[in-house]
Formats: sequence, C-alpha cells, structure tokens
Amino acid sequence: MHRLKQRDAAKLLGVSPVQLMLWEQGKRMPIGKNLYKLGALYHALNEDIYFELRQEAVAEVAENMSKYGEGIGGIHIRSP
Repeated sequence: MHRLKQRDAAKLLGVSPVQLMLWEQGKRMPIGKNLYKLGALYHALNEDIYFELRQEAVAEVAENMSKYGEGIGGIHIRSP
C-alpha cells in the first residue's frame, strides 16, 4: 500500500496538516465525524479506535482517582 504524506492525508480528511499532526502526537483527539474519517482512511474499525480511546480514558480516570482519592463523590471506575 502506498504511504500517504501527512499533507495528503489531511487533505483527504478535510483538516489541516497541523490538526492531523496534533492527533498523531496525541495532543488532541479527533471527535465525531473526524473519528470515522480516520477509520475510513486508515481502514481501521471504529470500534477498535473507540475501544483504545476508552481504555486510555479509564486508565486516566483511575490514575487520577489514585492521585486524588477514591472517595470523591463515591465514584468507582470499572475496568473494561
């Protein structure tokens, strides 16, 4: 498969190369339609993308809970 240059991938996605770079670096997260566009462009299943994002979100919240205490509002996080 031909490897796309970042500017070409951004053009196909309808976003700026800077926006794509921020997604790739994990500094910003694509949402909504852009998430589906990424899945279509890179032939990834959106369920896989969402699963990875959910895993990261659960880990981040669990880390914050251990940092700030699990007693905040009686919230408990379930592992996926």
